[in-house]
Amino acid sequence: MGILLGIKNQKGKVSVENFKNRVRLRWSHQAKRYSLSLGPYDKINLKAAKKVVLQIELDIINGQFDDTLARYGNKVIKSKTEQPQQLTLVEYFEKWVTDYKQMDCNVNVDYFHIRNTLKKWGLFNESDILTKLNNEKFGAKTYNSRLAILKSFSTWLVKRKYWTTNPLEDVSIKKVKKTEKPERKPFTEQEIHLILEAVRTNKYCPNSSRYKHSHYYPFLYFIFKTGVRNAEAVG
Repeated sequence: MGILLGIKNQKGKVSVENFKNRVRLRWSHQAKRYSLSLGPYDKINLKAAKKVVLQIELDIINGQFDDTLARYGNKVIKSKTEQPQQLTLVEYFEKWVTDYKQMDCNVNVDYFHIRNTLKKWGLFNESDILTKLNNEKFGAKTYNSRLAILKSFSTWLVKRKYWTTNPLEDVSIKKVKKTEKPERKPFTEQEIHLILEAVRTNKYCPNSSRYKHSHYYPFLYFIFKTGVRNAEAVG
C-alpha cells in the first residue's frame, strides 16, 4: 500500500506517495486516472517530484496536459488497468540512436557519453535541458558535438510529440580556439625495442602490482607493428 503524503487531493490535483519505496504521483483528469513512477523514494527524487507536480497541474490548468505523460519524465502507468509503459528519456534516446541513426550506444563513443550524461541528469524535460547542458564543464569541441546530437534528438522528440518544443533549436555553437600543434616525432626503432622489452619483462612494474605491464604487450606490439590508431586497435 502507498503512504499518502498529506490530504487526499482534489480532482486535477496531484498527490505524492511512497509506493513500495518509490516516489509515485497520482491524479485524475477528464475522468481518467493517472499514475507516474519517479524512481526511489529519497530526498533527491522528492525534490524532483515537486517540479513534476507543478508542471502537471499547470498544464491541466492551461489546457496543455500531455496525456501520454512522456513530457513529465519517467516510466508511467496509465489508469488502474494495465497499459503499455512509456519509455524513459534515456530509453527514447537509445531507441532514436538504434532505429533512426543506425548506431549503437555501446559502440559509438559520442552516443555512449551522451547517454551517460542523460542518466546523470535524472528527471528533466525540455525546459531544463539547456541549463543542464550549459552547466557541464565541456570544452568547446565537446560541447558543440553534444549540442548537435541533442539538438537532433530534441527535434525527433518534437516530431513524435513527446516534447512540444525544441529548446536547443536556436542555440549557437561555441567558438573553438585554434592552437598550433607541435610537430610529432616518431619513435626510433631502438626506442620501440626498449619500450616493448620493458613492457614485456615488467621492468618498471612494481612487484606488488596486481596488473602487470606484460598484460598489454600484445596490444602495444600490434600498434607498433601495424601503425594503427589506439581506437582502431581497440576495435
